[in-house]
Amino acid sequence: MRNLNNLATFVQVAKHGSVTKASKKLHLTQQAVSYQIKKLEDELGVLLFKREHRKIYLTQEGRTLLKTAEKHLSALEHDVLRVKYDHAAIVGSIKIGTTMELANLMLVPIIVSFKKRYPQVCVELALQDDAMTVNNIIHGDSDLGLVVFSQKPHC
Repeated sequence: MRNLNNLATFVQVAKHGSVTKASKKLHLTQQAVSYQIKKLEDELGVLLFKREHRKIYLTQEGRTLLKTAEKHLSALEHDVLRVKYDHAAIVGSIKIGTTMELANLMLVPIIVSFKKRYPQVCVELALQDDAMTVNNIIHGDSDLGLVVFSQKPHC
């Protein structure tokens, strides 16, 4: 497959059942959509649509292609977005308040993994008692706090 745009255009025409509707969705002229379908048909050596009385219908080959094309184009789009956003520059700092016990038990492995993924984010861990953590959250001195209460806190 030399041109994924032709395949994506095919999927839109098949979904909308119309070159006109697909052209509007794709922001292309009807001629451009028809040309892309023709190029794809020529490349594959089969007709993908039957054209009857200004309507189009998928051929058996078209139905077969549509099943796999939708799945693969969707997977490709998902992967492209994942790559794009996984490596987006996330920068800044975050201050997390918690006790030494909770930090060792829960936060350290999470922070290590987070720092590998987002090395430009500065993570500050403030080791303190639960009351101080709650106080710092309330006053905006910490971004996050991890505490354990055996009863409802008095804030």
